[in-house]
Amino acid sequence: MKLSKKELARYRCNDCGINVVTAGEFYMLQPEIWKDQLGLGWDDNLCIGCLEQRLGRKMMRDLGSFPSYSWMQPTSLQLRHRMFGPFITKRPPYRLLKHAGIGGFTKADCKAIGEYGEREREEQT
Repeated sequence: MKLSKKELARYRCNDCGINVVTAGEFYMLQPEIWKDQLGLGWDDNLCIGCLEQRLGRKMMRDLGSFPSYSWMQPTSLQLRHRMFGPFITKRPPYRLLKHAGIGGFTKADCKAIGEYGEREREEQT
């Protein structure tokens, strides 16, 4: 199933205007952060960059749930890193930590997420 252009237009970031569905950044945050801290409603959307700017920090374990709909695009590398980065080793060869308890990751997934995290750490220094 695909969303119509009209339906897809509902998923624009409130702050920068990018479409969070086509960018692969459709997620659900914990209600106490989304509603109480940020004052957003269920029809509001923020891309990861705008969310982190509003929070004043990186999104860490703030996800309430990760929805999965047939119309969703592949998840962006940035969102995958925020969701699963803590479960990937910080040095090559990147792999899932033994205690992660999640499956479905290929070596390529682990490598991409690990390398993304490495680039972010380098940019911060």
